[in-house]
Amino acid sequence: MFYFSYRGLQTIGTDRKCWAQDFRLQQGKAFRLPYYGSSRTKPLAPRSANATKKATSSANEKSKSGKKEVKASNTLNVPSSANAEPNYLLMVLLVNSSDPMINRLLSVPPNINFNQLHMVLQIAFGWAECHMHTFNVDMVDSASGRKKPVLLLQRHAEDCADVDMVLHPQEETLFKLSDVLEKEEWKGKVTITYEYDMGDGWQHEITVFGRAEPGLHVMLGAPEYVKVLCLAGEGHPCAEDSGGGPGWEELKEAFAKRNGDKEKREWYKTVCSNGDPKGLDPWKWSILDVNDGLGEIKL
Repeated sequence: MFYFSYRGLQTIGTDRKCWAQDFRLQQGKAFRLPYYGSSRTKPLAPRSANATKKATSSANEKSKSGKKEVKASNTLNVPSSANAEPNYLLMVLLVNSSDPMINRLLSVPPNINFNQLHMVLQIAFGWAECHMHTFNVDMVDSASGRKKPVLLLQRHAEDCADVDMVLHPQEETLFKLSDVLEKEEWKGKVTITYEYDMGDGWQHEITVFGRAEPGLHVMLGAPEYVKVLCLAGEGHPCAEDSGGGPGWEELKEAFAKRNGDKEKREWYKTVCSNGDPKGLDPWKWSILDVNDGLGEIKL
């Protein structure tokens, strides 16, 4: 089981967004995670010798007067809802991409439905929601490793049915993530793939790392209404309508070379649905912008 454990917080910058540091996966990989909100705009300054003496004297006087002494503690007490299930930790890989392979590590609640998960993935990967999508759930045979389709989820499934399809599509709003991951006969035996844009065929493989440590969002300072967080990731969002993996590589090459394809550059800067007038850096992305977007999703 993978989980996050608290190592410590360091407050820097403004009171809107600061950084939580030294969170680690049990497997040893470190991440630098953003968290929201802080009433303190700068680290506490160290106490002077005189201030320390005054504090000690005051504490002694209170103790003598019969008041209970309050001991300092290095432990962060994290409030958590007794009824709330811990979030799933999902590692999502965009398998059509490389150098870097675009990925996001997400914390999502178990009761999220698949249409809401679709919105989360659109924001996390910087898509512009211009195309159709599906969720494919496959049962994996432990002996052969072969996959057998067991569930196909779509939006407005009744309008998407095809007589030639292996599975009849089901309405994605009617299924929660926990319905799939906790179903007795499927538990630990299924894979989930999110496919976006059937023409370009962007395949997002979703791997469940386990459950988040209770109170993780509180430790990161996220407001109570924020149910989904991006904890880590890599890679600039792919360009819409770029032609799948090969087209994305050609577009990156156009920006990488000094004399790269000018038409591709201009297309990305001015026409592409999720393009950028400033150009393209395949490694550049903003976890803060992603979490801003995820914070607007109401679950």
